[in-house]
Amino acid sequence: MSRLDYAGRSALVTGASSGIGRALALELARRGASVTLVARREERLRALAEEISTAGGSARVLVADLLDPAGRDAVIGVLADPEATPDILVNNAAFGVHARFLDTPPERLEACLRLALEAPVVLTRAFLGATVERREAAVLLVASIASFVPTPWHGLYSAAKAGLASLGEALAIELEEGGGRVTCLCPGVTETEFFRAGDYDESGLMTRIGRMSPERVARAGLDGLSRGRPLVVPGFANRVLVGLARALPSAWVVPLAGLAMRRRDAPSAP
Repeated sequence: MSRLDYAGRSALVTGASSGIGRALALELARRGASVTLVARREERLRALAEEISTAGGSARVLVADLLDPAGRDAVIGVLADPEATPDILVNNAAFGVHARFLDTPPERLEACLRLALEAPVVLTRAFLGATVERREAAVLLVASIASFVPTPWHGLYSAAKAGLASLGEALAIELEEGGGRVTCLCPGVTETEFFRAGDYDESGLMTRIGRMSPERVARAGLDGLSRGRPLVVPGFANRVLVGLARALPSAWVVPLAGLAMRRRDAPSAP
């Protein structure tokens, strides 16, 4: 598979108002792509679009909440429009839930699952349906190293990201003959607002280990997509963790993950 050149391409990035999504949008623009920025927070999106424009790039803003049917439909409308659909779709929007499963309100669990897994599936299907004949259509799915480990106190998020990573690796094969490409980016702990937004107990081991910058994660993801790699785990330490998780028995790995992620302020199970 030939390398994908971003110059002159167009991309749509969900969750672009902060963190890895913001870094991906900036890096795409730096590499010459025009970017559609999607998120709920309009002020942040407009500030980012101005930053990209000031640096000589091109960006447009699409304010949309992917948990709102109207917001999701607005994004699908762009992806499915033959006159507007981008060359590259970046599914990044998600949030985590750091709590015992039974301590989490059902509506919070549903929102996490819908944003982390359902929305990327729906958007990717709409995008690929509109670009099936375009040989270099590309999708970047942002998952997590949690995809590889069922994680107590983080179980729904790791399950959703495992589903996303599995879908990405399968689609990479399905699209290979047509020239399309799908890359699943699985970062580890990254210096973003993710932990504050998800009400994480940051005293735990997992959230205190060394954090990568979102800029480094974004570069690794876009490099991998350009090369047609189905899976990208940025950072040597993260690759070691994933390798161990795949090699060791689940009976060892899952309890250790639970010890690392357990909330220190949580009550014991009844």
